Amino acid sequence: MKRLVYIGVVFLLIIVVLSLIIPIPREVNLNFKLMGGINEKVYQFPHKVYIQEVMVNSGDKVNSGQPLMTISSPEISKRIGEIEQARHNLNNFYEIKAPAIASRIKMLETKAEGLRNSLTKLKELISLARNSQVEEEGNLEEQLQLSKKSYERSRVLHDKNVMSDADWENALASYKMKEQELVHFINSSNLQITDYQYDLETLETEKESILIEVQKIKAEEKELEGELLSALALAQRQLQLDYGKCMVKENSITLICDTLGQVSFLTVKESELNPEEIGLKVINGKEKYIAYAFANPVQIGELQDNLKAVLKFDAYPHFYYGSINAKVKSISSSTNEEGFYSVKLTLDNLDERFPQMVKGMTGTATVVIQEKVVLDYLLYQLLK
Repeated sequence: MKRLVYIGVVFLLIIVVLSLIIPIPREVNLNFKLMGGINEKVYQFPHKVYIQEVMVNSGDKVNSGQPLMTISSPEISKRIGEIEQARHNLNNFYEIKAPAIASRIKMLETKAEGLRNSLTKLKELISLARNSQVEEEGNLEEQLQLSKKSYERSRVLHDKNVMSDADWENALASYKMKEQELVHFINSSNLQITDYQYDLETLETEKESILIEVQKIKAEEKELEGELLSALALAQRQLQLDYGKCMVKENSITLICDTLGQVSFLTVKESELNPEEIGLKVINGKEKYIAYAFANPVQIGELQDNLKAVLKFDAYPHFYYGSINAKVKSISSSTNEEGFYSVKLTLDNLDERFPQMVKGMTGTATVVIQEKVVLDYLLYQLLK
């Protein structure tokens, strides 16, 4: 009897310990739909094309940058012609127009440099002229003062009848001549400096005009180069928009694989493809899988970002294939037409258990709202 009691106590203790350490999740089940899946590149064209060469077979694994198929058509030839014309125009610009512009700019800059030197010399000449004017004007002023004093002495002597009228008139004429000489020098030197100043302003204007012309030529050159580069890029972009990544040949293009994948389809036609007819397909299974679950207004209250989830696919019974771990990425703030909130789920990487995932697959997403041990639930009920 005691043994049974001991066993019962041990069993009860085990239950109590487990209830303290093993969490019991609280979950909500949502229906979901898989989006994304295998990424497939389909090669089809808006007009008839002619197959020149096929470099791959159906089922082949292909690498990024690997040639797939060479095709041609009048439209392709036209696109290639536009690219070649744009490239020819750009080459002509670099080989003919640009050197001519550079020569013109160099000539103008040389002329501007000559004007700078002339301006420097002219400024020095004006400075020398002003210094000379001050010096010469001082000398003439000194001579004028001496002549004035001589004239005044002569007038005193003349008034005393010591000097003859002729000598006095000569002294007066000498004084007047010195006075006129000073005035003439001042006027002529000022006129010369004014002429120098006018020449200086003319050269400054001419130099500034040349520098403005140089800047204008450089801006026009840059604008023309940009237009030619844009025309070439536009022609190349238009070709890629129509045919995807490709390598241009003479009147034909070779389609280039832009991803690591596998050729899933290859046309059996050997010569031509009609408009919108598929030439080949390349699949790439690297795309990120996303599932969208749908929660009703009752379920949405406890859902939040980053909650863990487990996905079970209807197409793959979970008791055989297992389930996929996921996480709540975001939750919409409004309902769809059916009254459900959209819950975005990101999936972990898939493994070999799932042969193929296809867009549109459905299943059940079990979102873990909360994980608590049994004791937490009991305490919550007692304390609420």
